[in-house]
Amino acid sequence: MSWKKFSKSLNFVKKGSIFSQSAFYFCSLGHFTQNSTPEILLLSYDEKLSIFNSEGKSLSKFPFSSDVSALFLKDIYDKGDNVFVSFSYSGEIRVFSKDGSEIWKKTLPSGIVNGIVGNLDYDPGLEIVVLLEDHRIFVLNNQGQVMAKYQHPTDILFVDIGKINSTQKKVIVFVDQNNSVNVLDIEASVQKIPVDIPVITGFTTLSLYDQTLLAVGDNSNTIHILDKKGNTFETYRCRAPIQSLSAGPLFSPDIDALVVLTENNHMEIINIEVKDPKAYIEADKKPVVAASAFPKEKHSAKLDLNTDLYQKTPSIQSRGKRESKFEVEKSSTHSSALNLRCPECGDYLAKTLIARILSNKDAYCEECGKDLKRSDFQF
Repeated sequence: MSWKKFSKSLNFVKKGSIFSQSAFYFCSLGHFTQNSTPEILLLSYDEKLSIFNSEGKSLSKFPFSSDVSALFLKDIYDKGDNVFVSFSYSGEIRVFSKDGSEIWKKTLPSGIVNGIVGNLDYDPGLEIVVLLEDHRIFVLNNQGQVMAKYQHPTDILFVDIGKINSTQKKVIVFVDQNNSVNVLDIEASVQKIPVDIPVITGFTTLSLYDQTLLAVGDNSNTIHILDKKGNTFETYRCRAPIQSLSAGPLFSPDIDALVVLTENNHMEIINIEVKDPKAYIEADKKPVVAASAFPKEKHSAKLDLNTDLYQKTPSIQSRGKRESKFEVEKSSTHSSALNLRCPECGDYLAKTLIARILSNKDAYCEECGKDLKRSDFQF
């Protein structure tokens, strides 16, 4: 998508604002009822879990320990039944049903300050990503087994999951105390997104028509909507300092809404509308990448990866000098057996894209927009 062309292409509609005498400190979205749209889960300092619908109407309130740093309600087993996943400042992960029955728990070596639940590999079950006090990120499967560990040199403030690279796989995106936005592919490397925001106060990934954007809050009460290259093409001003950001499909399955916690004890629900959806979707089919892109050099992540638990694909190798053709890593020409990289940017190509290339159909790299032909590759 051309970020310049679509500057000022979004409308921000405030759908609700909720005040709490005891401030909210955590927010997530999950399906508590049978509604097709998720509900908003809020933890507050008076040791309560409050659940609201997308319009800001209160649905339920329960006593809840203030030792819980984060809470999610997700179908982690892909069985059509949502369960609670909680993280605690004392370092405990608990998975339990809606009636409170414990499924499993695990204690990690350090307190958990934040985290996210989502799909990082290629099986339908979800992974659990936790952010520890000692600058580490742990990735666990839905049985509580540690799949990967990453040690960062400085404090990490925010963490989320999004489809940032050109493959179909999602990766971890996090913000550290230096206000750097980083992409962690636990199979390969860490990579920075150049974001020109001096002080980041909130962060989340945002989905619009299956395209991942970044929502970044700053200390001037402004939310910046960025593309995956770090280019800002929309902003929204809040009335109070931003404490945290969350996103999810509250009003449309194709466009995420924003939920903002502010320091004046308020929660704001903001619906995002695309002014010209048809033009937006058509532009996404063949992106025009701005000059500002990821730094070409990546550095290896300090990873401890349990290959028996993680469903690996080939790691991205050092790109080095660009060549006109890239070697295919397996001899078969069946698309499911090939691992191709774009000859322009070097990113691995999705299997559906490889199938189009093999069939001599129109194809382009989702990362850099390069037209791809069968003759570009050696088989």
